Amino acid sequence: VIKAKYNAKGDVIPQKEANGSDQPAGYVKVMFAKGEHGNLNGQTVYYVNPNKEVTVPAPDVKPSVGYEFSKWDKALKQKFTADTTTITAMYEQLKDIVPQEKTDGSDKPYGYHTVTFKADVNGSLSGKTVYYVNSEKTVDLTSTAKNITKNPNTGYTADGGTWDKTLNAKFNDGDVITFNFKELPAVIEK
Repeated sequence: VIKAKYNAKGDVIPQKEANGSDQPAGYVKVMFAKGEHGNLNGQTVYYVNPNKEVTVPAPDVKPSVGYEFSKWDKALKQKFTADTTTITAMYEQLKDIVPQEKTDGSDKPYGYHTVTFKADVNGSLSGKTVYYVNSEKTVDLTSTAKNITKNPNTGYTADGGTWDKTLNAKFNDGDVITFNFKELPAVIEK
């Protein structure tokens, strides 16, 4: 079942004139504000009938890098009675390192870069190996890399192995960091 939200014609009117000269007599103004960590796309000012409960259509929210839109600070469906009501976008700060959950990348936060950990030909890695990192910051992946399980092939060990790139950096989208396993000596002394 899909329930659409409709307003009676004329109860919610988009503002067309920036100076407000098109505000109908007796109507109140509802404005959308971008908040502290993003921008808005689309219509941001409406005139509404103060005598009826209406739903004001929200503009698209484009969060800044490192944030995600969480909610509006006021309900979009209500009886607006104040001369001017401002509805502000609210955001949640994201962590600088976010593990990939969906292999198609649809969970990648806006402005984040994808970093992939892989093994050289002498072993494999298991656990989470793809992460999204904040593109605007230097990010330290040292503890993230330590938590990845390293599975050496016969004749190799993870002890003394090294990553081929620094783990504390400002990463580019698509960076691959490879773990190089260490070869064991041919003869192990007793």
